[in-house]
Amino acid sequence: MSSSVAYRAVLPVPRTAVTWFSFQLRAHRHRIGTRTGTRALTCFQQAVFVLRWLVDGTRLTQLARDNDIKKTCAYDRLWEGLDVLADQSPDLSKAIAAARAAGDEHLILDGTLIPTRSYKKEGPTKGVDL
Repeated sequence: MSSSVAYRAVLPVPRTAVTWFSFQLRAHRHRIGTRTGTRALTCFQQAVFVLRWLVDGTRLTQLARDNDIKKTCAYDRLWEGLDVLADQSPDLSKAIAAARAAGDEHLILDGTLIPTRSYKKEGPTKGVDL
């Protein structure tokens, strides 16, 4: 006989980040005229929902099941959350200005932040490695 096992997990994201994201979602809902209490997920729950997908790679079917919503609704909440996050990202000129202000010498434009140091030691190709 098979039965489900309930468990709790910890999302490795600072609570302040989730709270900030939930405030962004609340502002978005206000802008588009969503009435209070008409969504299956609160703004905080939706923030955790989206971050679980981004950080832990939790499958959408599992997220829908965990939040007791339909899979189509889960897709809507995911894309809405991703759009809200994307709206907060700086444009290219602001990202370059921020990198210069921080003293960064190199900028990777794929969204991945990798701390690096340049070394002044030549490699086997004489100067190309610098």
